[in-house]
This record gives sequence, C-alpha cells and structure tokens, in this order.
Amino acid sequence: MITTTTNRSGSWVYVTEYGDALLIAPTKQTLADLQSLVGGYVECVAQTEDQMGFACDVWVNEEGLFRNDFGFNLVASFMTGRQLVGPAVICTTDAQGNTRGLSEANITRLLDDGLMIDDNHGDLWTPSSAAAFRFPVA
Repeated sequence: MITTTTNRSGSWVYVTEYGDALLIAPTKQTLADLQSLVGGYVECVAQTEDQMGFACDVWVNEEGLFRNDFGFNLVASFMTGRQLVGPAVICTTDAQGNTRGLSEANITRLLDDGLMIDDNHGDLWTPSSAAAFRFPVA
C-alpha cells in the first residue's frame, strides 16, 4: 500500500498477472530495467489519454502470447482494453520519445481508479527486486 511519505514522482508501476502492482524506482538502464521486469524482449502498447485518463506507455513481453509460463494479466488488460499476458510496466514518454516515470498526478489517477499499489513501505522497489518478486531465482 502507498505510504504518505513516498516520493512517487518519476516512478513506474509494475503490474504482475497475479494482480500485484508495485511502485518501481527505475535506474538509468531503461531497456535493461524493462527487460528484467517483463522477463525478456519488450513491446510497447501505447495508450491514449482516452483509455487511461493520461497518455502513457504499457510495456509487456514481446513474446508473451507464445510463452506458457505467462498468465492473463486481467488488471493490465482492463486498463488498456487489450488482451495482455505476463507482467506489464506503466510509464510515460517525453516529447523526444524517451521513457520517463509517471507524474504524481498519473499515480494518483491510478489509485483513484482503484489500483492498489505497493511502494515497499516507502522504500520503492528496484527493478531487480521487483523482477525477483515475479521471476524468483531457483
């Protein structure tokens, strides 16, 4: 659950197919972060303001529909109006097309829409700790 002291601006939201939503503090290694979070090659599902209340990008595994270890992601599918499987990452882009974190207003919108986001008790999840949450090392 989001704590009141968390600085949420600039974070990504990571949604697993199990309905867990984690607030992520991305590193400067954007592609590596996204790949570790979705478990492989990435594909962007761009969302218009009409679909989510703000323009954003939803990143998923490019080969997700071919993988038998990914389940249907009901939360991300409902949010985007598309059938998505496996984990998804919600973020935004700047005018140059660079991946950026969500604004405070974006995160508040997701919370207002009923998404329960875990911020790791105010110490935001790292991409590697969130990926381990979904893809535990044997």
